[in-house]
Amino acid sequence: MMPTRHVPVVGGTGAGKSVFLHTAVGRMRSDHDAVPADPFTDSRLAETGALLADGVFPPRTPVSQPVSHTLQVRDRLLHLYDAAGEIVQDADRIADSAFLALSDGVVLVVDPFALPTVRARADPDVLAASRSSGTDPKTVLDLLTETLTEHDSTTPRRIAIVVTKGDALPDPVHPYATHPLDRPAAVRRWLIAHGHADLVHSAEHHFSHVHYFVVTYLTTSTNPHDDPAAPIHWLLTGTTP
Repeated sequence: MMPTRHVPVVGGTGAGKSVFLHTAVGRMRSDHDAVPADPFTDSRLAETGALLADGVFPPRTPVSQPVSHTLQVRDRLLHLYDAAGEIVQDADRIADSAFLALSDGVVLVVDPFALPTVRARADPDVLAASRSSGTDPKTVLDLLTETLTEHDSTTPRRIAIVVTKGDALPDPVHPYATHPLDRPAAVRRWLIAHGHADLVHSAEHHFSHVHYFVVTYLTTSTNPHDDPAAPIHWLLTGTTP
């Protein structure tokens, strides 16, 4: 039987999970020998790709169950779960989410415009265009760690904290504005400086390995950003491409 890995992607409603996951899978297909393992994954990727090509956001993820993208990556199967924000924002719904108990690692998606200090200074047109999330990512992290404990599941060793919508951040606000040599440390400092030291410290308390990334909505963006596949690659291997 082929080895199987399970990675949920969680975050508040509107945080950019579906777009991140689509671009990450696209990069994995082109650079990491990943192929859709079933026709449902193939058709979902094609539908989302067509919407994004037309400049349209994909529809909200159904609340009933997470959307699963199943890929064959060389000699193993990889299940990537796109969980609706409503699931991970509600204690009862997230408690019933069996897919979390299977997790080998977690991607926590952070919308920068969900941080009050960033949101307060943002251009209103940018906020409207980016469909910013109104959910505090610390709330999502708290419910996630509580649920893993209630499932009697050992907390996954790794969590990738991914700041999305980097192309909507003006240069002075961007974590990579100064072109830091240590990008993960720069994102960590950025989160603390923008009022989310509690998120950083909680993640580092509950997970023995934490890595920070910034990704963009448009993979062709000239803003500095990480490879969208890098968080998943890191969760699976402990290294970044």
